[in-house]
Amino acid sequence: MAIISGTRSSQLKYCQVRYCTQGVLVAANSVTVQNDTFTNNTIGLDARSAGTGFAVASNTFYGNTHPFYAGLDFSIDDSNTFNNGGSIKNTFQAIEFNSGYIGASITWGCTTVAFAASDTGGWFNIPNVTTLTLGAGAVLKFGDGGGLTIAVGGTLTGFSGASFTSIRDDLLLGDSNGDGLSSGTPGVWDGIWSAAAPAHYLSGANMYYNQN
Repeated sequence: MAIISGTRSSQLKYCQVRYCTQGVLVAANSVTVQNDTFTNNTIGLDARSAGTGFAVASNTFYGNTHPFYAGLDFSIDDSNTFNNGGSIKNTFQAIEFNSGYIGASITWGCTTVAFAASDTGGWFNIPNVTTLTLGAGAVLKFGDGGGLTIAVGGTLTGFSGASFTSIRDDLLLGDSNGDGLSSGTPGVWDGIWSAAAPAHYLSGANMYYNQN
């Protein structure tokens, strides 16, 4: 396992990370992970402890169990690849997060795998004075009993054309929980709760398998 820590700016570029239990753990500010290949790892890239100034772009993930654990404080664009250019993907075909509060105004632009709060009861929370912007065609998946909350003063944008569904739903961007099944079960995740706007706030969004 490689650990990126300390107080200096760091870059990991054009590297191959292979056959690790935990490939790269980021636990520092001002780290860039770019143009790297993560393959056949239990966890490819773990950035849940990454600090401010973290950037991830143009990497390739395939053959991993969990390709990319991300934090809730940084943007993720659509430049990363989650296959080998062919049929080899990852067991958990998703960008996975722990539940929690989104700590900065960020953009989730990836449209090739889902953004997943995969644990049971897992929630994404958009607090006051914070904006989550979704890229066109983005998919958010939630574990059983989980969902999305938008606090007073929080903002969700880019939702028209985005999809919100269960982690069990493999029909949207593949198998994100590694169970090998193909569809969700109605009512397994809670839904979206907004204190910030009226009910038509999510006009144009696609909702599947939620309770509310």
